[in-house]
Amino acid sequence: MPAEAQQQISFEEPPDFFEVGSEEPGLRIYLRYDLFRALDEYAVRDTSRELAALLVGQVQEGGQGGNCIVVEDAIEIGVADEREGRFSPRVWQHARRVARTRYANKVIVGWYHTHPGTGLDLSQEEREVHKSFFPEAWQVMYVVDPVSRDRNFYRSQDNRLSGVRGFRIFGKEAAALKERESAPPPSQPAAPARAEEPLRERYLERSLEKIMRGQRRPPVRPVDLLIIGLLVANLLATLLRSAPVAKVDLSPVTGPLVKVAQQVSTISKRLEKLEKHLVDLQVLDEQINQPTPGGSATPEAGQAPAEGSKEIREHLVKEGDTLSLIAEKYYGPSGSSLVGALAKYNKLRGNEIFPGDTLKIPAKDRLP
Repeated sequence: MPAEAQQQISFEEPPDFFEVGSEEPGLRIYLRYDLFRALDEYAVRDTSRELAALLVGQVQEGGQGGNCIVVEDAIEIGVADEREGRFSPRVWQHARRVARTRYANKVIVGWYHTHPGTGLDLSQEEREVHKSFFPEAWQVMYVVDPVSRDRNFYRSQDNRLSGVRGFRIFGKEAAALKERESAPPPSQPAAPARAEEPLRERYLERSLEKIMRGQRRPPVRPVDLLIIGLLVANLLATLLRSAPVAKVDLSPVTGPLVKVAQQVSTISKRLEKLEKHLVDLQVLDEQINQPTPGGSATPEAGQAPAEGSKEIREHLVKEGDTLSLIAEKYYGPSGSSLVGALAKYNKLRGNEIFPGDTLKIPAKDRLP
């Protein structure tokens, strides 16, 4: 376990939560409801530039079902200008000092970044920042586009950042109870800001619904809708334009209109194909992730190849398998050195494996 995670006194998963999207295999991410609201309001504070923050909370590695991360608080950081580099080491060092002072019993679980109007795709610079300053496999990145109201977590997997299928928001009931307790008595007039609370709640509910819809089916990019709107507006403006009284050859006008109409039709068909393709991919993904009836598709041997043999057998990782159990199955009682050698032979990061992985089992004397 990393030194940061060892600072944790105890770890308990939040009992009250609701799922956004679907469960991510081998990782459970919990985001505190109050922090979700605060980060959402922080994102729309200034949509003319990117904003960033450090995420702190708790982490449990290698527990039942994989890693578990609880995001509880955030520390705002400044984004530097282009001359110094937007994310200089000085910025992160200062934020980490603040985190150690303000949240002594918490660990840095990742970072937060906004993409105003640019969607959720990560730039190469962001990938390099995450690799350099957040090297732990369990550290995550939370990206929000305040214009399109899209957001998602990213995790490091196979040496690259990829979006998760879903995450969990916890503490909503506790936050509502806290707000009711802090509300003024009926005899006192409510503060003007209280009138905005129902609107804010409805906005958050719609935002959460959009997250869930986005997890089920990726949306069409806003730029695609803008192009279609411009083409349709141009077509309507051309069609509604007053025709001259004199008889003229309209072919120079109708020709481009026909081309525009064909372009609009082509784009519409492509969007329909794209939507159908995305639905097919989702169905295929769900089928791939379902367990194979009748057990493993790869035959497994009860023991490793004999010493001196160049034969390499394969083991399909199942639910409940660990690297130490697999090593004991093929090589007999195994120490940590043999388990580490098997992990090194399969080029694993630590001893972490997931159901569906395939491990190579060589002869014992061929292990590094």
